[in-house]
Amino acid sequence: MDMKVTRKTILIVDDEENNRAYLEALLTAEGYATLQAHDGKMALEMTLSHQPDLILLDAMMPVLNGFELAEQLKNNEATKIIPIIMLTALIDRTSRMRALQCGVEEFVTKPVDRAELWIRVRNLLRLKEYNDFLTDYSHTLEIQVEERTAQLLTSYFDSMFSIMRAAEFRDKETGDHIHRIAFYCKELAADLGMDSNFIDTIYHASPLHDVGKIG
Repeated sequence: MDMKVTRKTILIVDDEENNRAYLEALLTAEGYATLQAHDGKMALEMTLSHQPDLILLDAMMPVLNGFELAEQLKNNEATKIIPIIMLTALIDRTSRMRALQCGVEEFVTKPVDRAELWIRVRNLLRLKEYNDFLTDYSHTLEIQVEERTAQLLTSYFDSMFSIMRAAEFRDKETGDHIHRIAFYCKELAADLGMDSNFIDTIYHASPLHDVGKIG
C-alpha cells in the first residue's frame, strides 16, 4: 500500500484578523489549502466538519481559549489524531506544560518566525501522513483477517455438515440424534443469554460429540 500524496489543509485559529491573513499568505504560498476560525467555538465546529490535516492554534482567545480547545479535540476520537501547533506569546514553563498536558504537539512563539513555522508544519504533516497510512493499512489487514476467518468458519461448518450426513447414511437414528442435540444446544445457549457467536459455534460443534460412531 502506497502513501497517498494529497494537498494538505491547515486550519488557522486566531481571533486577530491580521494574524490569520499573515499565516494564510505564508501557507498558501507553499501550496497548502487553508481554513480560518476566529474563536475556539468556531474552530471546534470546523474541525469536526472538515477534518483538517493540521491546526495552527492561538493560545489566548475569547469564548474558548487554545488550551481548552486543544483538550476537547484530543479527547474526541474523531479529532484526536489531528496535530496541533500552538501559537503563543506565552513563553513561561507553566503555560507550555499546560499545553503539553492538553495534547499540543508543537509550539511556535509569536511573533511567528517563518523558517521555524515551516519546519514544524512540514514535520507534523509528514508524521500525520505516516500515521494515516498505518491506520489505513491496519484497517486493510483487519478486513483481510475477517474475510479469511469467515472462509475458515465456512469450511469448518461444511465439515460438520458432512459429519452429520455421514452419520445419517450409516445410522438414521444416530443422525436424528445429532440433529436433536444440535437443536437442544442452540436453544439452551439462547436461554442462558449467550451471544449469537457462541450460539452459532456450539450449534455447529455439537455433532462432534458423536463423531466416534461414524468409524
